[in-house]
Amino acid sequence: MGRGAIELKELRDFIKVELGAGEKKTCSVRLTLEAFAYFDTSANNWTVDAGDYKVLLGSSSRDIKESVDMCIETKASWLEYPKLK
Repeated sequence: MGRGAIELKELRDFIKVELGAGEKKTCSVRLTLEAFAYFDTSANNWTVDAGDYKVLLGSSSRDIKESVDMCIETKASWLEYPKLK
């Protein structure tokens, strides 16, 4: 059983950047397929459901600065525990 249309926010990666007053820096975070995985207990494997996802970027979960919409076109599953980093 997949997650369906559950609204779920999970921290999947972060970077710490120190900025001076008024300073800006360009940063990048790489999310692999494993970042979207969950353990499907009925299938007994790791799964990524096909569908639309929104990646939120901000200084905290309450201070979202940007969002990126993305689509995973094909469901994926595997048995081994994903190595997130």
